[in-house]
Amino acid sequence: MHREDAVNRCQTTMHAEMGSMTKHLIRGRKKMKQWRHASHLFLCLFILLLLSTAHALSVTERGILAREVEGNSRISFELEIKEVPQGYGVKITTDLKSPDMRPEGAERYEFKNNTLFIYPQIEELIVKISGDTPQSCFESMCRNLVFVDLNENEYLYYRVVAIDKTGAEHKEIGEWKRAFELKDPERIARVRENIESIEHKELREVARELFDVGLIDFANELANIKMEGGGVSLPIVIILIITFFLIGFFIGWLIFSGSPPL
Repeated sequence: MHREDAVNRCQTTMHAEMGSMTKHLIRGRKKMKQWRHASHLFLCLFILLLLSTAHALSVTERGILAREVEGNSRISFELEIKEVPQGYGVKITTDLKSPDMRPEGAERYEFKNNTLFIYPQIEELIVKISGDTPQSCFESMCRNLVFVDLNENEYLYYRVVAIDKTGAEHKEIGEWKRAFELKDPERIARVRENIESIEHKELREVARELFDVGLIDFANELANIKMEGGGVSLPIVIILIITFFLIGFFIGWLIFSGSPPL
């Protein structure tokens, strides 16, 4: 009887150990599969990285290219272009006015419409670029009113992209660009600061609206209206709001009808 109990306990222990070993084996195989999948993924990513690096051209800037610049200012810089893939050239475009683009190290190239086409075969070259930034604001007259339109567009210092021998772009090989915006002229910047310094909320909003529609001088005059103690009385605010409402109505009439409502 004791012998049978011992045998049963031994068999139970062996089954438990075998079950435990089986579970460990299953877990190990799952981990191995996960590791294989992860290693294959890393290998694919590594190959893609090598391929992209092997086919991507590089562009290095020489010069200070600020994000914000003055309007009608002269800009000069250089681009060093390397690692152009075999059988490809580059196209360089700029938004600078009357640009001068001079490639050094290229045999076949042409310039048209602010764009320089450099055809194969090239490996590396230096391009000197200079030109003027666009105008930062424009003034126009309407019924003796001066309107100022700010130039808030974004422009390109340059855009470099790979091209084939026909001039077709290939962005997947390489595309580089840098943009800039125009600063407000000093006079306009001072008016902005003057408007934001108005303490009275309603008066400040009226000045902002005048500024936004282009009536910079009116907005500045409104911002300069101050009384003793740095405040503005409520009756004056009401009168000013009514006055500038009428001005806005008059401007709208001019724009849509072409003649004053008188």
